[in-house]
Amino acid sequence: MGVHRGIPFVQGSQGCCTYVRYTFNRHFRKPVTIAVASFHEHAAVYGGMKNLVEGVFNLVARYDPDLIAVITTCPSETIGDDTEAFIRAAKKKIAKELGEEKAQLPIIPVHCPSYQGSHVTGYDNASKAYLAHLAKKEDGKEKLINVIPGFGVNPGDIEEIKRILDMFGLKEKEDYSVLFDISETLYQPLREPTRELPYYPKGGTLVKEFVEAGNAKATFALCQHAGGSGALYFWRTGLASRHTSAYL
Repeated sequence: MGVHRGIPFVQGSQGCCTYVRYTFNRHFRKPVTIAVASFHEHAAVYGGMKNLVEGVFNLVARYDPDLIAVITTCPSETIGDDTEAFIRAAKKKIAKELGEEKAQLPIIPVHCPSYQGSHVTGYDNASKAYLAHLAKKEDGKEKLINVIPGFGVNPGDIEEIKRILDMFGLKEKEDYSVLFDISETLYQPLREPTRELPYYPKGGTLVKEFVEAGNAKATFALCQHAGGSGALYFWRTGLASRHTSAYL
């Protein structure tokens, strides 16, 4: 939800997606766009490749997002879906029918079955997956500071983080980037129904900010167990040897 023009795609059944939608709608009081593979008996037994390929293709054709995150669930993980291979198959279909340019869309696999930890673990896995698939390092361009706010924060919390950083004289998107920024995407005023389709809320972290995250001077994960894996990814892989990970 904190990625600009990003759409999550749940690789599971309608029930796997119901609780997530319910939580966002009740807690943030905002309608959110969440796609789902709609597993039925056939997919639960023989695998969800067809569901993922057709679902992702339809998302690209109808919504033209900047990024899709494929989120696995208990059924898809238990039956052994090869999510990465399914994504490659989806990109081939997109390239063939919609063009090579559309096929360059970032599609991030995020493995987070509910029997492996909690919501916090899922957020942590997502932070690492995004940075592992998108972040790149260019020598001599280290300037930004990455901030990963963690799970459980509200839009107002992120606004306060930005206010504090501004007090230090740091400018957003010039001196620092807040990754998974929900300060605007989930903090929009009530509006009249719009004919603008697809509708994407303002704000959110740009895809290019995730790409440039590899050039940061430091990465601060404000919650060790929700975002910490993303910060430590730089240090452990050597992608950015000058990175510093801090848990506050």
